[in-house]
Amino acid sequence: MIRATTSPIARQDSPTDPIDAVRTARGAVGALIGLLERTPGLHVLVTSRQALRVRGETELSLDALADEPAVQLFVDRARAVSRRFTLTDTNAADVAEVVQRLDGPPLAMELAAARMRVLSAGSLLDRLRSSVDVLRASAGDYPERQRTLRASLDWSYNLLSERDQALLARLAVFAGGWTIEAANAVCTAPDEAEVLEPLASLIDKSLVVADHDELRTEPRVRVLETVRVRAGERLDARGRGRGPAAPAPGLVS
Repeated sequence: MIRATTSPIARQDSPTDPIDAVRTARGAVGALIGLLERTPGLHVLVTSRQALRVRGETELSLDALADEPAVQLFVDRARAVSRRFTLTDTNAADVAEVVQRLDGPPLAMELAAARMRVLSAGSLLDRLRSSVDVLRASAGDYPERQRTLRASLDWSYNLLSERDQALLARLAVFAGGWTIEAANAVCTAPDEAEVLEPLASLIDKSLVVADHDELRTEPRVRVLETVRVRAGERLDARGRGRGPAAPAPGLVS
């Protein structure tokens, strides 16, 4: 999920300047606020993994792609690297499973489609069943953090606090979704707030998704499959002693 934020002070015909990953640049938020205050009518489009929480901000959350748009993106990008690629009755099921396994992030679709230059959809799927390392960018204009899916996931993970990292790793035990009660069950927190606070932080950072349903008293929570797999690897590393020396307070080690 990407969060796009804009300033409502802009006129509809005013210029729009995109700024990517603004929260990762030191001093960027303060500089942006100063720029908006000094430049009436300026309209700034910002991408960030979480809202900036500044005055005048309008937030738009862009969720992972649903199955049909994800398949269309995959096919379009696959044809861009291999004009011979066509979605057929023979490969449609494999393409659909690739998309479902990746769970919708556009970057994952782009990286997977790039492999259609040398792989079939079926052979790509076979490799994805064991590892996401097959997903690498061939284009040289990708930022370093977006050249592999693993690099993108690690970049986002490494920006988390130790507390948030610990919870995300433990949530990897859930395939599909879970309830807040189930999340509490895998932690030894003295009270529920010790889980709710890092969980809210992970939701704000678009690593965890809360699905609200009027028929449920509480939302069902889930992690995108690609994030869950990488978080599971982190959990395994912690179990083998290669993670942080001590667990975050209140969470199971």
